[in-house]
Amino acid sequence: MITRIKELPDNMVGFLATDEVSGKDFIDVVMPEVEKFIEEKDKLNYMLVMKQIYPNLQQELGFKTQCWA
Repeated sequence: MITRIKELPDNMVGFLATDEVSGKDFIDVVMPEVEKFIEEKDKLNYMLVMKQIYPNLQQELGFKTQCWA
């Protein structure tokens, strides 16, 4: 599940990934919010917090994900 993090500065959009996460979650939750944010702010300051490693997410999305531990 991916949810939006509301407690961030106005110039940032962030999300929290917990439990089971799929590419569909990313496309359905993250992408619309990111598109709306870019439309309003004209740039993207983005954060995705992952509570665990999601090995299949990179394959499902078709682009590389990076994380720091």
